[in-house]
Amino acid sequence: MTRKIGVQFDESGEFVGDFLEGMTLPEGHTVIPVEDIQGKYTYVPKLVDGEVVEKLTQDEIDAIRNNPSPKSDLEQLRQQYVDLSFELMIKGVV
Repeated sequence: MTRKIGVQFDESGEFVGDFLEGMTLPEGHTVIPVEDIQGKYTYVPKLVDGEVVEKLTQDEIDAIRNNPSPKSDLEQLRQQYVDLSFELMIKGVV
């Protein structure tokens, strides 16, 4: 099993994805270690001035949490992935 080292951001601070052991970091990209990002974002991380922050506004987060409309299959899978990734990260599994 490949170990997650951190979270990868591109040169503009946009979230790229998990950075796993053995991966090559593209030029201009930054990796923030897993232990340095815990609790700093809820849904979409962004790198601003070297700090990981939540990209979504509080209104956008509230809209996600209070959205009464049913989610598409893709949205449900995406949320399950985010929830599971976060849970595994907190438990130190990845």
